[in-house]
Amino acid sequence: MSVNDTPAASPTQNAPIPVSIWFDMQPDAHNEQTIPLWARELAQAHVDNDAYLLAHPDSAYAKMGLVCEIAKENLWPNDAWVERLSHTLALAKSKQVQQLILLLPHRCSPALWGQWSLIHLDGCGGWLDNLTGLLQGIVGWEDALHRPDSSRWLMVDRVMTYGTGTKTADFVTQMRAFNPMAHWVHEGFDDKKVLLQSLNAYQQNLPLGRIPLKNDDLRAWGANKVVYFATSNEMDRVKVIDLFEKWRQQYGQKMVKLWAVVRIKGTNSPLSVTSIHHLWASNMASHFSTHDFPENRFWILGEGLDAVQLQAEFEQCAA
Repeated sequence: MSVNDTPAASPTQNAPIPVSIWFDMQPDAHNEQTIPLWARELAQAHVDNDAYLLAHPDSAYAKMGLVCEIAKENLWPNDAWVERLSHTLALAKSKQVQQLILLLPHRCSPALWGQWSLIHLDGCGGWLDNLTGLLQGIVGWEDALHRPDSSRWLMVDRVMTYGTGTKTADFVTQMRAFNPMAHWVHEGFDDKKVLLQSLNAYQQNLPLGRIPLKNDDLRAWGANKVVYFATSNEMDRVKVIDLFEKWRQQYGQKMVKLWAVVRIKGTNSPLSVTSIHHLWASNMASHFSTHDFPENRFWILGEGLDAVQLQAEFEQCAA
């Protein structure tokens, strides 16, 4: 079938399917003597039509020579990618797969791809479920923290660590330093269900499901990249919306990701807020009650943020 032979859609194929985008998180990943478990699991899922794999030829997965569809488009999203993903998602739906997995090389930007996907994937027939980072065991991982693109680690929602002879304990310090809030998987998934399970990292009600973090936990991680605070006051909606717009303009580059749930005076539902850099979204979570969430809660991933100042600015929005 050529790239232009898009399958005819049936009524059951119209529903969008989740898309997981996997990034190589280092430029020096090398092929090991044995194929990593995660790669074998992805290949098997593709063969079994459980997932559909679309890989850039420069990605670590494609270089292993495993089964997938190869996409030779640019490293940045554009109109050609809209056409490619629209076709591939239609093909994936015709095979009744549960997930599309897009594998991209290190030179691709998770921030750019994440924001673009949230805006454009719906028009292609999919929705962004998560961004996953691949990290092979490396000796000089500390150097990666000081690379100009080190903030890309804060964009990923899940990290897959792997490497011949490595153990989970070998990566503990790395994970705390790179992104303490990402889901962490080592070597491979427990079973196929875990691989195909949606993370729903960008669902609008995500803040409502997050577990409150304590300052002791943040200090123990030693990351200094997570701001968490909680307050109990009901807030003025207009003031809060104005504050978020101010933060979007002032801290858009520093705030890599933000999740918040805010108690608004005079309403029975909390305000759910999510952001990636300058891309913000908010809605009233009508199927939740403010009684279920007695606190305003904020989780902010970024670098160089003043947690005390941010909390003080928010508390000035009290009703």
